[in-house]
Amino acid sequence: MHPSQQPADDEQMIRDRTSLLHLAKLIESPDLPWVDLRQIALVKRPDRIDAARALYCGPEIERAIPARQYEFIVGRLAAESLLAELGLSASQRWVPSKARRPVWPAGVLGSVSHSEKIVCVAIGPRMQALQSIGIDVEYLIQSPETIKAIEMCFRKEELQLLASVKHGALIGFSAKEALFKCLNPLFDKYFDFLDAKVASIDVSNQTFEIELLIALSPQLAKSTIIPGHYRLFAEHVWTGILWGAS
Repeated sequence: MHPSQQPADDEQMIRDRTSLLHLAKLIESPDLPWVDLRQIALVKRPDRIDAARALYCGPEIERAIPARQYEFIVGRLAAESLLAELGLSASQRWVPSKARRPVWPAGVLGSVSHSEKIVCVAIGPRMQALQSIGIDVEYLIQSPETIKAIEMCFRKEELQLLASVKHGALIGFSAKEALFKCLNPLFDKYFDFLDAKVASIDVSNQTFEIELLIALSPQLAKSTIIPGHYRLFAEHVWTGILWGAS
């Protein structure tokens, strides 16, 4: 498409102007060389978004401020665009569940996250080795008040660990968000940020480990260690966790 040409439709707009993150190849390459991250800021296109509002916005989202509605809708459009790239039929559209989670097409796992500037979508095949995906993205530039609120999500020993890592508090917060989004759909069980702790962060490999402080299921007992990856990019941190059968 020529740079001066306007996107033909919502799908093309999202593909060209949204960060899309593919997790489908993680099983093949655990070291993340497969990450496809198009670092493009969201573009305010009310004319494109209005058409999708009725499809995606339930009562809760309709009560949100316009900026929040926009982020929510663009996240859903980005997910549909990525599904289309993977060859899934348009008739397989998912809809938000009562638990505010997307319901993906049969055989598909996914996760959506957005900040005020970008949206990330992760999609992979549902299989024994891959049963859930959780991703999160956070803007690194936060007010001191926000950082103080984020620090309340950690125990004292976690704060000591995170203080030794640049952007540690936001990496840890994003990691816990990704953990919740990964595990909650599996067990539909609420757990608090203080029910898990950041056990380690490897800056060289951009990985982390989270330890469960409560049992969520027989497979996720207390003291279970769950690994994840993170990336710093464009004033954001992205975190991702996959869960599969051992």
